[in-house]
Amino acid sequence: QRPGLFYQNDFFFGGVFEYANEPLVFIVADPITGAATGEEVQALDDLFALNLSLGWAVVDLLRFDVTAPLYFTSAGLEGPQGVGAGDLRLSAMLVPVAPDRDEGGFGLGIVPYLDVPVGDDAEFLGQANVSGGAKLAATIELVNVTLGGEVGTYFGPSLVDAATNLTG
Repeated sequence: QRPGLFYQNDFFFGGVFEYANEPLVFIVADPITGAATGEEVQALDDLFALNLSLGWAVVDLLRFDVTAPLYFTSAGLEGPQGVGAGDLRLSAMLVPVAPDRDEGGFGLGIVPYLDVPVGDDAEFLGQANVSGGAKLAATIELVNVTLGGEVGTYFGPSLVDAATNLTG
């Protein structure tokens, strides 16, 4: 999320291909002592996705965005999982401070978001419930470089809760 300058009815769309090797690994614990046994379980592996995004500025200071991952391949606890979709993220960005059109400068945005469960939570490709949060995004637009960052919070189910259904 970059709180740059935009005008009413500006829009964007984009996609980014992504591959992740072993993005979710659980460390097995001894059921009696709770100590790590050193054994690892790849709950999610060989993930190849296309992350799609679409945004539209309703007015000069407010933009709505939709993002969704499409998974082409992944492997889980039971082996290959096939093609699927991940959770939809619906967000809005309010930009009370925008960089100057000609000279750039500082921009600040407030970004609340809502994650709608579409992905398969049993395959760790989505959440079981609606979740969400909010972020504060900032940018500094210089002559040849744009810097950006964000900080925020997320409210949703933890992976510890999701891992309790693992056997062994």
